[in-house]
Amino acid sequence: MAEEVAALIRSLRIEEQPKQINVTRNGMLDPLERLFQACLKVEEFGDFILKATEPQMVLFNLYDDWLKTISSYTVFSGLILILKVLNANTERTKVILKPDKTTIAEPHHIWPTLSDNEWIKVEAQLKDLIIADYGKKNNVNVASLIQSDIRDIILGTQTNAPSAQRQQIPQIEKQTKEQSCS
Repeated sequence: MAEEVAALIRSLRIEEQPKQINVTRNGMLDPLERLFQACLKVEEFGDFILKATEPQMVLFNLYDDWLKTISSYTVFSGLILILKVLNANTERTKVILKPDKTTIAEPHHIWPTLSDNEWIKVEAQLKDLIIADYGKKNNVNVASLIQSDIRDIILGTQTNAPSAQRQQIPQIEKQTKEQSCS
């Protein structure tokens, strides 16, 4: 694998060679591979692949120009969030990323051009979509999830569905509140 990466980098023009290469451990590779397969669901990549008439090597910057204003950790986390949601619900994710025709992507960018505040709102909607998808797939009342459950679901860590008893807590609290108001 290292030889293939080195050969690939040497084949690039000097100005195209990356300044930095990130290496991951083998245990992280499989989950990341599944996430990066979501790139094929992005229209820019799908169109590029469909129009290809012969094999060619291309480089895409999945971060667009995010690293100019945001830390690399935050950028990587945001990208993983987008890819994870694309796997969960492609159509809804596309609507969140591009809610109307006025939302555009700059030339040579993959993702829409949004302000930092707009990205914060988009990320919140994407997180909600992941939680809703988890609840639907696992037959879980998402209101019963505690903050650590939500964090684990978003990060993709293995989580057990909350017990039936814990799922009833929000309903019991609501009934108690209604009775005390009456």
